[in-house]
Amino acid sequence: MVVVIAAIAAGAVLAGEPVRAQTFTGECVGVKDGDTIEVMRNGRAVPVRLHGIDTPESGQPFGTRAQQYTANRVFGKQVAVRVVDTDRYGRLVGVVTRGGTELNASLVGAGLAWWYEQYAPDDRQLRRLQARARRSDRGVWSRPSPVPPWDWRDGERSGASSGRSSGRSAESDSPSAGLRYDPDGRDRDCSDFSSQAAAQRFFRAAQPGDPHRLDGDGDGEACESLP
Repeated sequence: MVVVIAAIAAGAVLAGEPVRAQTFTGECVGVKDGDTIEVMRNGRAVPVRLHGIDTPESGQPFGTRAQQYTANRVFGKQVAVRVVDTDRYGRLVGVVTRGGTELNASLVGAGLAWWYEQYAPDDRQLRRLQARARRSDRGVWSRPSPVPPWDWRDGERSGASSGRSSGRSAESDSPSAGLRYDPDGRDRDCSDFSSQAAAQRFFRAAQPGDPHRLDGDGDGEACESLP
């Protein structure tokens, strides 16, 4: 009986080891976007998706700013990663901490990420930080009708599908929404676009530089006064 109990106890300890191993420390060596970074683990860079949040896509308002925010706080620095899951792309999903501050929560508090309620429904901290950022009109909440990244991605996918099926650009129904960058075309200004998203796509296509002067304050976001 004693031997059996000892064996069970030993098995419990071993079973717990993978859980403890799910927290690791390493240098952040890459920032893909606001909510995806690369961290060194066992001699190689592994992608880490921040748990419970979703930052704006690169073509959305504040997408570039969210990426810069993340880079400023963790790139080239040692971070702790508490792994929560692995996503369908094989990325680790976790909470990233540096100097006692959680990057996930910090992004939401700064108004540069949405609380991803679908994947963290019980996270009261993220719920509270998002409500506070929204009341204070921080970041994405400073815009009249911010579009969550998951809705943006759905729209991009459905738009691309529609464009392929009709044999024309998915944006061609609206001239101002579907302006394509032409290096030999006429000069454009923000009044030529129906939305900030359309202006941002045009702005990115015209890079490097800002030949149409759509980014007045140089923060990487074009025509920020547009809806």
